[in-house]
Amino acid sequence: MKKKISAILITALLLTASAVPVFAGTYTEDGTASALVTAEVISSYSIVLPAAITLTDPDEDGTYTGAYTIGAKGNINVAKKRACAPTTPTFTMTGNNGTNVTASVSQTIRAWVNSNSPASGQKSINDTESGGTFDNYSTVEGAVSAPISHAGTYSGNMEFTFGLTDL
Repeated sequence: MKKKISAILITALLLTASAVPVFAGTYTEDGTASALVTAEVISSYSIVLPAAITLTDPDEDGTYTGAYTIGAKGNINVAKKRACAPTTPTFTMTGNNGTNVTASVSQTIRAWVNSNSPASGQKSINDTESGGTFDNYSTVEGAVSAPISHAGTYSGNMEFTFGLTDL
């Protein structure tokens, strides 16, 4: 019980100490002074990734393809970018017939930036509506292809890597 009371008192003391304002100086004559006011808005975003991608071969040439869309929205610092791309350019698809094939991934745009960012060649994430909220997802397209010649059902996991990094 003594430990609990001590912990509560120490916590209260720390909270009180952190609330003490920092003074710029002491003034003894009339005049003016200024105080620096700061605020930090942390970058925030959300992304939408496909849960499944179905490959088909409409022209029957043995190359099965499928498209996917990923999207991002949010409020990103102008010095940051939000990257999202397939982790590797290829992955293995395993068939129920014992055959493996290598699927290839292509995605040209791999990052989003703040619409006020000086970075060129990136897609803007800060699409705003009239209310100033970031409700619209900014989307990019990608594709998966695999050469499949043996009958069967094939599946594999394509992984995405995403995160916020400096420009």
